[in-house]
Amino acid sequence: EKYGVKNLSVEEMVSQVEFVLEQNLAWNPLKTRQLKIQTTRMGEPSMNFATLDAVRELHKILPNAKLFISTVGIQNDFLNRLLALKKETPNEDYIQLQFSLHTTSETHRRELQPNGHLMTFEGIGQFGKLWHK
Repeated sequence: EKYGVKNLSVEEMVSQVEFVLEQNLAWNPLKTRQLKIQTTRMGEPSMNFATLDAVRELHKILPNAKLFISTVGIQNDFLNRLLALKKETPNEDYIQLQFSLHTTSETHRRELQPNGHLMTFEGIGQFGKLWHK
């Protein structure tokens, strides 16, 4: 297995956050005004369904944190499952969603992300409205 060429497990994702917390023991993350955890530079979250369980686990550990999911908009069931997860708790805004489009051209997006079936801009807009409800 090559370094960086596998999906992270739930434990690996959570341990990355725990590592940062352990390096900053003087700081109490439960008492901070604003705590953000972002899923960037870890691969495409929607291509790793373990991300959903990691979000669930991180919310248990850090209920005040905003968990930012950054996606290019792969067309699979991930976003629907993320939406269902968001609705599991009364604090529905703990999951924040960001679409990284990288260009305003549908054609160029497909060149930049050839491995997956990308949502169209219209599809992203429709999902955004559903997410906002």
